[in-house]
Amino acid sequence: MDVWERIRRINKAFSHEALLKAIKKLFIFLMFAIFCLIIIPQKALANSTGSPWESVLDKENLVSLEIAPYGILVGQKSHAHWQNPYNGIFISRDFGNTWEEFALGGYGIMDTKVVDNRIYAAAHFSTPMHPAGLYYSDDYGATWIHRGQDWKATTVEVAGDTIYLGTISNGLWISRNNGITWENAFKYEVKPGTHIHKIWRNGDVMFIKTNSGLLVSYDDGKNFEINDQLSTAVGRCVLLTPTRIYAGTRDVGLLFSEDLGATWETTKRLRSLDTSLLVKAGRNILAAAETYAPYETIYLSKDQGKSWADTLITDLVEPYGILDVGVIPGAPTSEIFAVVAQEGIYKMEIANAPTSFPFLGDLWEGQESTELISTITSFFDHEYPLLGYTSYSESENSAQTTTNFLGQREKEPVIYYSSHNGYDFGLKYGTKIIAPAAGIANYYYCPACGHAIKIDHQNGYETTYMHLQKEDLVTEDSAGNVAVEAGDTIGKVGMTGNTTGPHLHFQIKKDTDYDGSFDDEFPTGMTDPFGWQNSLVWDPWATFTWQDNQGPHRGSSSEYLWAADWSSWEVRETFRESGALMELADIRVEIPATIKPYPLHMKVQKYAKVTPPNSKLKFIEGSSFIVEATDFAGETVHKLDDFLTLKFKVPTDLSENVLKDSLKFFHWDSLEGAWEALTTKLDPSGEYLQAKTDEISNFAVFGEVLTPADESVGETTLEFEATGSGKWLQEPPLVTLTNAAGNRVFYAVGKENEYWQEYTEPFVVENEGVVEVRFRALDEAGNVENTKAQTFYIDPSREVLGTVKIENARFTVQ
Repeated sequence: MDVWERIRRINKAFSHEALLKAIKKLFIFLMFAIFCLIIIPQKALANSTGSPWESVLDKENLVSLEIAPYGILVGQKSHAHWQNPYNGIFISRDFGNTWEEFALGGYGIMDTKVVDNRIYAAAHFSTPMHPAGLYYSDDYGATWIHRGQDWKATTVEVAGDTIYLGTISNGLWISRNNGITWENAFKYEVKPGTHIHKIWRNGDVMFIKTNSGLLVSYDDGKNFEINDQLSTAVGRCVLLTPTRIYAGTRDVGLLFSEDLGATWETTKRLRSLDTSLLVKAGRNILAAAETYAPYETIYLSKDQGKSWADTLITDLVEPYGILDVGVIPGAPTSEIFAVVAQEGIYKMEIANAPTSFPFLGDLWEGQESTELISTITSFFDHEYPLLGYTSYSESENSAQTTTNFLGQREKEPVIYYSSHNGYDFGLKYGTKIIAPAAGIANYYYCPACGHAIKIDHQNGYETTYMHLQKEDLVTEDSAGNVAVEAGDTIGKVGMTGNTTGPHLHFQIKKDTDYDGSFDDEFPTGMTDPFGWQNSLVWDPWATFTWQDNQGPHRGSSSEYLWAADWSSWEVRETFRESGALMELADIRVEIPATIKPYPLHMKVQKYAKVTPPNSKLKFIEGSSFIVEATDFAGETVHKLDDFLTLKFKVPTDLSENVLKDSLKFFHWDSLEGAWEALTTKLDPSGEYLQAKTDEISNFAVFGEVLTPADESVGETTLEFEATGSGKWLQEPPLVTLTNAAGNRVFYAVGKENEYWQEYTEPFVVENEGVVEVRFRALDEAGNVENTKAQTFYIDPSREVLGTVKIENARFTVQ
């Protein structure tokens, strides 16, 4: 073999060997790639699928979650001691962004509850150093006290001084004196060895989940019974709300009861899901978890269970399971946290911002940015905005209350007025009303409305303006179809119709069936242009349905329709360990650093005109505002640990009738139902009134007047000329009205006619029979005289009829 052949064979062998090595390397690479794909963490896959959830605490064996006023508490119980788990309570004070070991390390915490800032914990592990069972802390977790026996605890519930403790094998125990003495709740009904998984309580009604099913007590745990319908459906969990009880089941999905569990109905949604976990946030958000394979996820509802949306957590949890869920309510977003077995804590934001269609501009000439709210005297009632609708009446419980767009529900005089279907803006007589958006204007009149203009904005909304003056209307034709542009004058504030003083009644209809007509939208199309601004409470009008002689009806949802930015009326801040200043127009609220607990969410918002507590005081325009505070868990805080400083800039155009030195802050005492004065003084600058308070409430500034309103208007007298016999007049009387102070005078003729008009010259009462003339005066400050009345008996034919009484008569008309 020559040398060239030898070289060729060597090269060939070398090529085969290289090829084999290359194939081997490729095989190893492919196997490694497949292996990597198999073991990629589920959370990484979730990120690739666009899940809205994010991991915030990567710890195994987390079992429970509690939203406390000062943070998120998470319990851990792991038997894998060789991994050195913390087995205590973790806490996050910044919405899950960072976590720290908090308390009871090594105890195996199965559940926590926080009531009145006292922390309760159910401990599972018993050691020579510490027994299992119930622990509580009165100092935010610095020290702990054990109460009760050495029970392996599973869950805890608290109401006042009553503690309910579930155990692994010792049943349910109840202490009615804050843990001093205990009693076995089951006695002879259920074996003491029953495993308690969960406790739900509202008032005297209590449900508990045991290893054999759901039990119910209607006497605060004194006696328990099996609910047959839930047992048949294999009940797994319960959620008690003020109006309903929800139950998750294995076989028929989500049930609800409106009679304390006596009967149950299946919801239209989640009917076939194995629902094993239910939670709520405030009165609005519900969460339901299906935690059994093959499809495990969390659903959210923002309308009390009428509709549900999948949160797409499936890719994160399968096949591990969802153990607990908690929600921090807030605006414009809430946050939901989920405990995922063997994975840790995941978080997702929930958008709560109200829907908006901002097309409405200013309503009157010279309108300032904050006046749209600060001039409100009566709100849209979100319970029953049925003013003028006679086929259905609001319930007896709601007949004297109003629910406004903030979710506040109060009686008069706090909020005016029940069944109102629009807004009253307290404006001076003669203020020019302008079109807030382009549209087609028409005129109409009714005894209660007075002179009114309607504008079809050609976008599915119609606005109405009532109680206008007769003069200077954009049209006096009910079919005028006058085109108007934004800013065009359409009338002036008057006192026509059924009014207590000069104001603009403004209301909006929505074309809910999209047929181009608003005639069929009363009252169902009545809507609130301020929308619904409370993320914790559902809008009752949006979900209200009823049946009457006109057929079935449904209320309307409300969108925010103003072009003005909502932020011009409200400021929000979250405080931790430093003070701050919140400013809103002429209002300042100073927050000291000593306010606790942290974090504290504060809101300052402009509010409506308010009625002074007596006629000797006058409300100072622009001084009405609300301060609200909520803790980390979204619960309302009514009283603070330290004092806020309130400031209001003294107006430069203060009325000469108001004593400047008498100006004082007042706060609304909801328990007493009255305005209470705060100690008030000028701050060092001399520009601002200043007061301190630890109350969270409504605030306003009032000042003493030199001349009370009823005196400044002056007395109006009526004189008439006519001939007659006795009290009956034989000719129409000529009436003259005179006001002692020279103020404007208004009158209305006839009991059934609500039409008020301005008096300019003597007039003849042309009606016959018994006729009433009502009259009152209006001064420049907007004060209105108490209405007076004069009754006339007019019989021009001189044929006065006597009284005829007919009994048990039947008439047939053919």
